Amino acid sequence: MKRLTISPGRTYRVLILILIALTPIFNLGEIAALLSNSLKRSDISLTSIYIKLIKDSGFLTIIGIGILNLFFNKRIFLNRCLIYFMTAVAFSAVISVIAGTGISYILYGARWILPLLTLFFVYKYIDV
Repeated sequence: MKRLTISPGRTYRVLILILIALTPIFNLGEIAALLSNSLKRSDISLTSIYIKLIKDSGFLTIIGIGILNLFFNKRIFLNRCLIYFMTAVAFSAVISVIAGTGISYILYGARWILPLLTLFFVYKYIDV
């Protein structure tokens, strides 16, 4: 019986190309409001949450494949920059909790940080 193997490099490239191709859709509401001169405030989201979830799902899939790749290769390779990055993220989350800003701001920050976290898992597979 043939085993199903997934190449992380190819999967990353396909997912990144899909996300790049869908980029104009991710901010469709904001772009339409900007072009029609009806954008009143920049802090509200005009694009449907379901469209935003597509982007977040793509980033989480890339991160998940990266984590699985680390475990299945039987070697835990942690980049020193990744350790510093995750320490800074954890520190800012703790400071936010102590300051009483609320869990929603931590979740907003986690959503904002996804593209940066993705870079640690794809840097070996993309040619910049």
